[in-house]
Parts: sequence; C-alpha cells; structure tokens
Amino acid sequence: MAPTPTPVVKTGKVYLKSAKYVPSPAPGQVYFSWKYDSKSADAFSVWFYNVKTHKYTVVRPSWTTRVQGNGGGSGQVTNDRLVGVAGVYTFVLAAEASGYDATAPTKVYGTSSEFQVKITDFET
Repeated sequence: MAPTPTPVVKTGKVYLKSAKYVPSPAPGQVYFSWKYDSKSADAFSVWFYNVKTHKYTVVRPSWTTRVQGNGGGSGQVTNDRLVGVAGVYTFVLAAEASGYDATAPTKVYGTSSEFQVKITDFET
C-alpha cells in the first residue's frame, strides 16, 4: 500500500503591494493590492488598526490569496466595520483570522502608511 502524502504546509507571506484610502463617496474605502508566491498562505485577513487606541478591527477574516491566479491580486473594503470611530488608521494584511470576533492578528504580513478617517467618511 502506498504511503499517504503529507499535506503541504504553506508558511510564506502575502505581501501588501499598495493600499490607498479614498474617503468619498461615503463610506470611505481602501483599495489595495497584494503579491504572493508558491509558499504563501491560501488565505489572509484584512484589518484596520487605530494608531491612537492601538485597537485592531477585523474587516474580513478570510480573503482567498490566489483568486486572480497571476502572482498577485487586488480588492477593496469599506470603513463600515469602524462603526463611526474617526481617527488615524493603518490597513493591515495578516494571517487568516478565526472570525469577526477576533481581537488582533496572529501574524502580520504587511501594514500601510497611516491615513485619516473623518466622521464625514461614514454613511449617514
């Protein structure tokens, strides 16, 4: 009988290539892109990090890495998970999260530069 193949453990990173916050029209959105290689994880999570309060907010606990199949991908998320909390934030790509109740990423892959979210950036 042939031995059972061992599953491949992918321990590589997903690389944040770019992230841009666009405040209008409300709700504000972050347009981002990423790169990956053969060792990259199959999925990653997307977070906002409040620079002043040091609080992470999970925006999407799981995003498929290879959805576009060309060594990279792009996407967009809105600021609606911030529930009206204005402030200075960074955008974070991290290891896949357990769900929307996660409080911090387990492994950070990439962080954007800081951007300002104003109260007028939210839908009213």
